[in-house]
Amino acid sequence: MSELKRLKIARAHCKGALTRIESFVREPANIASATIDVLEARKDKLISVLKQYESIQLDVLGLDEEDSEDIGEMEDKYYMTLGKINEAIKILNKSEPSQSNCMSSSKLPNVEVPTFDGKDCTKFKPFYELFIAVIDNNRTLSDVQKLFYLRKYLLDEALSVIVNLPLVNKSYQEALTLLKKRFDNKARSICNHINILLDIPPMLKGTAAPIRTFISQVQQQLHTLKNLDEPIDSWDRVLICILNRKLDSYTILAFQLERDPQILPTMVEFIAFLEKRAMALEDSAPHKSNDSAPHKSNCFDNKLRPVVRAANVSTQSIVLCEFSKMKDHAIFNCPKFKMVTIETRLSFVKDHKLCSICLRDYSDHVCKYKFKCRICKKPHNTLLHVEEEAKVSLVSNSNACNAVTLLPTVKVKVIDKYGRDIYVRALLDSGSQASFVTNTLVKELNLKPFSNSSSNIIGIGNKITVINQTINLSLRSCVYKDITFNVNCLIVDSITTPLPQNFVHISQSNIPEHILLSDDQFNIPSDISILLGVDVYFNSLLNGCIKISDGPVLQNTVFGYVVAGKIETKNKNSHLVSNFVICDEGKLENVMENFWITEALPQPITGVTSELHKSEIIFQESVTFEHNRFSVDLPLICSKDELLLGDSFSIAWQRFLSLEKRLKQSPMLSIMYKDFIQQYVAMGHAKKVDISTYDINSGSVYFLSHHPVFNEDSKTTKLRVVFDGSMKTKNKISLNDVMLNGPVVQSEIFDILVLFRSYLFTLLCDIEKMFRCVLINDHHTSLQNILWRKNPDMPIICLQLQTVTYGLKSSTFLATRCLLELANRYKNCYPLAAKAIILITYVDDILAGSDNIDELHLLKYELIELLKLGNFNLHKWCSNHHPVLEDIPNECRYFEDLNINRDYVIKALGLKYNIVLDYFYFETPCCEGKVLNTKRSILGFIGKIFDPLGLIGPIIVSAKLIM
Repeated sequence: MSELKRLKIARAHCKGALTRIESFVREPANIASATIDVLEARKDKLISVLKQYESIQLDVLGLDEEDSEDIGEMEDKYYMTLGKINEAIKILNKSEPSQSNCMSSSKLPNVEVPTFDGKDCTKFKPFYELFIAVIDNNRTLSDVQKLFYLRKYLLDEALSVIVNLPLVNKSYQEALTLLKKRFDNKARSICNHINILLDIPPMLKGTAAPIRTFISQVQQQLHTLKNLDEPIDSWDRVLICILNRKLDSYTILAFQLERDPQILPTMVEFIAFLEKRAMALEDSAPHKSNDSAPHKSNCFDNKLRPVVRAANVSTQSIVLCEFSKMKDHAIFNCPKFKMVTIETRLSFVKDHKLCSICLRDYSDHVCKYKFKCRICKKPHNTLLHVEEEAKVSLVSNSNACNAVTLLPTVKVKVIDKYGRDIYVRALLDSGSQASFVTNTLVKELNLKPFSNSSSNIIGIGNKITVINQTINLSLRSCVYKDITFNVNCLIVDSITTPLPQNFVHISQSNIPEHILLSDDQFNIPSDISILLGVDVYFNSLLNGCIKISDGPVLQNTVFGYVVAGKIETKNKNSHLVSNFVICDEGKLENVMENFWITEALPQPITGVTSELHKSEIIFQESVTFEHNRFSVDLPLICSKDELLLGDSFSIAWQRFLSLEKRLKQSPMLSIMYKDFIQQYVAMGHAKKVDISTYDINSGSVYFLSHHPVFNEDSKTTKLRVVFDGSMKTKNKISLNDVMLNGPVVQSEIFDILVLFRSYLFTLLCDIEKMFRCVLINDHHTSLQNILWRKNPDMPIICLQLQTVTYGLKSSTFLATRCLLELANRYKNCYPLAAKAIILITYVDDILAGSDNIDELHLLKYELIELLKLGNFNLHKWCSNHHPVLEDIPNECRYFEDLNINRDYVIKALGLKYNIVLDYFYFETPCCEGKVLNTKRSILGFIGKIFDPLGLIGPIIVSAKLIM
């Protein structure tokens, strides 16, 4: 490496170091959280970096006098950064001594102000009042110093509210006002404190410590509610009823025995009882030093506190864990002992001659405890339980054949709270009078169970299980779309083990390939979420039963064919390989199936589902047409007020910070992105709103994240900002999850292309910014917000999108449905244009034509005039008859002029179309240097060929024949 090159690398390193210090100082949050020591260290580093840079620059100029380095820019950056560091150090030096003097004159202990991150609004009031008392009331501090401390004590979301305010005196009061406006919501605080009170966990043990904790939690929330002017003195009856349910049974019994049943107790008496009981339990607890005398209790104590007494005996007897040699826990509570294998536990117990029941060293004495294993009910400790393995007969060829019994399983669609289909696995059971569902699935569906009555479930051995909760489920068949079952299910924790219990090989099962199975993975162990009883079982049966010789029975149902009965399976030592091959073949079959689907003629839709019908109804009821603009509602699965979206601001904020870093790294991208947003606002497609007016935790507000997408093939828009409607909120729900998709209202690509090729003269154009020409009604725009600022030094703003937005799954339906509505309204005035929009328009691409020149001119005129009525503008005009475009401005044409030596090729619905020679043509997909030496790679290569008309079908089929 030459000396000059080495010096330039060292110079670049110095510039990078200075830039990093400048970036640190530029961020207000960094300055607010930094100490004097940190700032002094960065100041020293900054000075040394400049000295090193100047020395290197002199050496570079000595070797290259024409070096173009701008030293002035480096010096400007240095002095600006140094000035900001000195200003911050000056503020810290002034604030710390003054605070110290204030505290010392009053001779008070240091008071630590806690930090506040904005996640829990109930913590704002204590934080704010303590900050006012310690910092704001300190008259020796200036407002800018108080603002500095305020920033220091704020984190995350709370800091983002004021972080962009300038560090000047007048910003302090503004910061306090913004914080109080955002977090000091009295109604929300009261609701949060009541919820905390209701969510206090029940006491598992009625000992002194849990009672003390319970009292503390209750009193803390009640005192806070009283300070918020809530009339808690009149809540005694309700509070005692709620809190009484959270006590253990022995404490409840003691409370009922102590109080007068004729007199209603008050909260003061209730708390006094708990205080008295906690004190009594503390005083009656045995001392640890009294090991020799066993603890004795009276008859009343034996009845009320057997758990406490047993715990006391154990504590006195075991003072050392033999396994970890620790004195603070017994061996059966030892985390290390629980983490080792069962073989290690058994060996340790045997080697140390410990009792297999209580795990104590009793030597030759007989254990006095009679408890049994909770799993197998045998007389040993549960930690020493050994799972019994199934007996396997080993033969010389390791191909032992076993008969496995399959139970009839089906896959069904269950409708959740938001109307979405959730695919689950169910078991058909003709021997069950009731249907069951797991509690896990109920939570996933977000449905509310009923607790009206209890049901006694009698199982094998007359064992009775009491179930108190039921739920109504709506089930759909995956095979017959119009069949639905409304089933009342009892809720249980678990229905059965995964079925089947072991993987079953079906390669030799002779199951016919033409039948449609209800569960295509019936041979793979998987969880059962629903058990369908006898009422559903017999109502689901259809004609058709296939008996496989020496194998299972295939019964036809509305869910498809179920497989049940005994099946011979070969157990080999290659399960992993078999599983891999099965999955691989499944994917290969899907690829082949997709190939033939693309070549098949499109099938007409015979019916409309309820979701698509609902989308159409919402559109018809909400659409308005005023001042040449359509305005519509977003098609939601429920009303906006019923949505449970949750907090989307936090996630959108984090993604925006990542976007800012990306824009900072690419100046050209940053310029294009800012121009796009500026144009978006200037056109009225977005407007600025006050973010403080939103309750970001409510279900009716949603913030969209956004990012850039490049399209190099686009003639007009290389950069497009895409909004992400699938971003999950903290409730794990996105806007697209609560939105209906809407039906397809335009013709299929196949029909459009066939009709397009039938014309002698063609006319193609594109609707400019079609989505953004349709407005969203005002009461739904709060679901379309984005965060934005031009640079990190500016405060964050909220932009509310006013139009149909790309990124939402209903956008295509809304835009195309408005286009269809426009055509139907004015089809008598503009018949040619209306016909073109209805029949030969795909999203925003119009592929029209005519066999007559005059009619072609008229069609062009009608298209312009009709779409102008809906505020739609046409551009990218092109035609194989160029004179028809003479009155079209050059900027609205796809090609400004025609040159016979130029290749005039455009993309028409995914196909390349030569506008001059008037034909479609195909190109071989790029292999990207890969060798096509496997069937899968060949299939992938063929799959890249888009041929909706089947024009090159014979060529593609020839390639597929190798499969």
